[in-house]
Amino acid sequence: MRHTQERHGPAPGNAADTAQPAGRAVGYRADVPTPDLPPSPRPWTLAVLVAIVLLEAAVLVGFAVFYAVELLAGNAETSPGGAAFTLVLLAAFGAWLASAGAFLWRGRRWPRSAALVAQLFALVIGVPTLTGGVVVLGFAIVLPALVALFLLFEKRVLAATQGSTRSRDREGRAGGADGPGADTPDAGGTDGDGTDGDGTKRD
Repeated sequence: MRHTQERHGPAPGNAADTAQPAGRAVGYRADVPTPDLPPSPRPWTLAVLVAIVLLEAAVLVGFAVFYAVELLAGNAETSPGGAAFTLVLLAAFGAWLASAGAFLWRGRRWPRSAALVAQLFALVIGVPTLTGGVVVLGFAIVLPALVALFLLFEKRVLAATQGSTRSRDREGRAGGADGPGADTPDAGGTDGDGTDGDGTKRD
């Protein structure tokens, strides 16, 4: 009896056990780490926009420092309470605008709204200043605001400020690796033909 089995090979019930490592080898996918792609270069239009926003933030912080010096010296033209309120308002608005400029440079989307609001405020202040006869100061406020408004809707700036580019690249690579085309083994240890490791057909 043993000689008969040796002549005809293994029993049919053991054929699936023999083919199981090969089936799993086909479905095996090594988790090879993908190196991070280098960040895409930022357009020069974004650099100009960020420079304008940071310059406006520096001007606001400078006015806040001026109000602080005048308040400490007792030379404030308004009441101490009004000068202190203006000081805090200018410092907070300058810090908020500086943060918006920094996150714009990092490619985030939300600072575009903050920069837009800041330019509208600048136009509200600059246009009456210009029409009131203070031409130099009016142009110094209005011209950067107009340039920033144009750059906020420039197509390269819009493309560069859609969120975190590096995280989108990682998500895209992960989606490509784990997508429908990836050949991964079943959780239950089944072979590619839908049979279990013991050769029985799954329902």
